Amino acid sequence: MNGAPSGEALRIQVSEARPGAPGSVATKRHGWYSSDDGTGHLQPEQIAWVELRGPMDCSVWTEEMWERLLERLGPDPLNGDPVDKALERIGKSKKPLGVLLMEQDVMAGVGNIFRAEVLFRARQSPFTPGREVPAKVVRTMWKELEPLMRAGMVDRRIVTTLAKDRVSRTGPVLVGDEHYVYRRNGQDCRVCGTKVRKREGFAGRNLFWCPGCQGGTES
Repeated sequence: MNGAPSGEALRIQVSEARPGAPGSVATKRHGWYSSDDGTGHLQPEQIAWVELRGPMDCSVWTEEMWERLLERLGPDPLNGDPVDKALERIGKSKKPLGVLLMEQDVMAGVGNIFRAEVLFRARQSPFTPGREVPAKVVRTMWKELEPLMRAGMVDRRIVTTLAKDRVSRTGPVLVGDEHYVYRRNGQDCRVCGTKVRKREGFAGRNLFWCPGCQGGTES
């Protein structure tokens, strides 16, 4: 197999890959790549291209390196892991919950979009110290993360809003209707009308939240 970075993507292809091969679709930006997410009927030998977009690291790892990484990670909602380990770490920490959700040894794979959106859906302030967050709140967020993350993986699009809170309540989710707070700073909250706010550099990423629905202060 041949692999080479392309901008913000790593594309891996079999040597005989060609446009139009089984399991490939055309995109304007990335050319041809496999659209199979692992849940379909395609066999590995049928896939011509695999593309990793927006990676933080394009290194090729050995199995031993991968196993060491997994040992350091917290529970992963997509793996069906129990939330207990995350509950324990959050319950002992003075760090804000919005920071803890970005730490991979607390919860694996959550990321910035899901951090903002699951906190909003739980009506939880991102600034509350972990040890002050009720276990019930953490369990609720964990329960919601699995279907939201899985849908995002399969659909190639993260949608966290409920139909009743969208501009268009029927049909496909329109562009701009996907999120409650993520990248909606300065816009009216879909639920309470308060202006969504942004704080830069919160655990290394921009944080978005609604002071009306989630409360809390930046201090």
